[in-house]
Parts: sequence; structure tokens; C-alpha cells
Amino acid sequence: MSFDLRISRPLHRPVVAEEQFEPRRKIRSGQSEPATRNLHRGVTTSNLHQNDSDADALYVGLDPEVSLAARFLESEVANPLETQTLAPPVPHDVPASVAVPAVQHAAENLADKKAQILAHAQQNQWNQVLALCVDALVTSPQDFELIETKGFAHIGLGQWTEALQCGNQILSSQSENETGRWLQSTGLKKRAEGYFSEQRLEEACADYEALMGISPDAEILKKLATCHAILQRWERALHCYKNLIDRSGEQDITVWRQIGYCCLKRRQEQTPFMTGEAEFALEACKKIIAVPEYSLDVEVWRLGYFASRHLQQVNSVPLS
Repeated sequence: MSFDLRISRPLHRPVVAEEQFEPRRKIRSGQSEPATRNLHRGVTTSNLHQNDSDADALYVGLDPEVSLAARFLESEVANPLETQTLAPPVPHDVPASVAVPAVQHAAENLADKKAQILAHAQQNQWNQVLALCVDALVTSPQDFELIETKGFAHIGLGQWTEALQCGNQILSSQSENETGRWLQSTGLKKRAEGYFSEQRLEEACADYEALMGISPDAEILKKLATCHAILQRWERALHCYKNLIDRSGEQDITVWRQIGYCCLKRRQEQTPFMTGEAEFALEACKKIIAVPEYSLDVEVWRLGYFASRHLQQVNSVPLS
């Protein structure tokens, strides 16, 4: 029998899951059930018999199964399928038989990188050391041996701030780590020296003061006092010099001259003596005058006079 369903098929149909075509496959093969459900729209094949009379006229005289198939196809032309994306299956945990070799492979890679790092470090090739450390830390961010070596590379490249950061990172987890302390103090000291040479005295003061809290040192204290003196912070400079004398018994005449200079500047500003400053100034004057080349320095004698007079007024003792 020949017939014309007058149904046009779309030129393109979206790709959908295979099971969505199951109702159509059943209908075409004559295996459909009365209530087979169209999964795309929630329509059953039994509902397809309930179309209006005009649509029914098109299928008069057709075999019932053919008529049913034609109605189904026509409904799809009117309501084409929507594209659907199937969610990928949820991955299961990696089996132990697969995970163990993967871990071993990662450990072998890390060991290889550390061997390369050591070889470059022995040749002082710090750029290569740094690059390898950064790469290895991506997969092993808590490997403190790598962080320490990275800090050494920064020291070798003169990158003081980065070295300081490595030291701080280590000490945040291992407060007693000697390498971390060394990186921290070395980074601060070298950076402060750089600031001092560039006359960035505020930054230098901040780093030297931080160093005094980490590892007090006479040389650092002397540099800090010098910074304050250059910045004309006479009182703070004298405080640093006093601590320096108390800590190390400093006898360098240059230091005593700096002490006398700071005291003299305070006198020029007509600033009252601080507690103990007059004694300190008088001691500085005696140390300076004892050196032949400074024995006739008028300003030193003047400072000595003011200090002695202040002590006389305070203690009511005759000048010596």
C-alpha cells in the first residue's frame, strides 16, 4: 500500500541520550504498549489518539500501527527535541593499586628535582636553584627543606625581602628552626644595609629595630643610633648609644664623639637634660678630651661645662 503522510522531517536533530529514542523504536517495530511514555515531554502514546478531528482525517484508512507512528512523528516535528547534556559520571575514589604507584612516581620526581637543586647550588647557579624550588613547591608546599633552599637562592641573588619571607614562613610553623632564624635575620640585616646606603633612613631604622628584637647586636645598635642621629632624633640616638655602651663597653672614640655631638645639639635646642644625660655627656667629654687631637675642641669643653653645671645644680656639689 502506498500513502503520503505529508510530514516533513527536520534536517538536523540535536544529539540526545540513546534511551530517549526508545519509545520511537518500540512504535516503529510494532512493540509499543498502549501507555508507552514519551520521555521528552511526558506524553503517552494513548494520548496521541485524542487529537482533534481534522488531524484524524489525515490518517483514515491507514493501518492502526502506521497511523500511530505517523501521529508520533508529526508531534515531534511540531515540538522538536531540546538539546540535553548528560552529566558526567561521578568519579570513584582512585583505587589503592593506582594511587600507590602515583605517589611513588611523585616522590621520585621530587627526589630528582632535589638532586638537580643540589647540583646547581654547588655551582652557585642560584637562578636555576630558585626556578627548580618554585616548581617543586607547587606539589610540595610544606617541604621546609625546599623553602630553606629557596631562601638561600634569594640570598645568593641579593633578594633580601624574599629571603626574609622564606624565613618568616619557616618560623611560622617551626619557631625554633635555626635556618629560618638565619634567613630572617640575614634578610633584615642586608635589606637594612641597602636602605642605609640609599639614604632611605626611615626604612633602615624600621629594619634595624626589628633586628634588635630578633638578635640584638652591638653593630646593629650602632647603625640604629647613627640613623636616628642623621634624622636629628637626638634623644632616641642617645638612648641607643647608652644601650651600646652598657652592652659592649664601647671604647671607640668615634662613638663617644657622636654621643657628645647629640648632647651638644640638644643644648643648642635648649632642651632640658634627660635623666642621666648630663652624666653621660660629661663622660663623653672626658673621653674625647683625652684624645690629643680633640683636646682643644671648644665645643666639647662647652658641653662639659653645661653638663657639670647641671649636675652641680641638681646634686648641689662643687664642680670638679
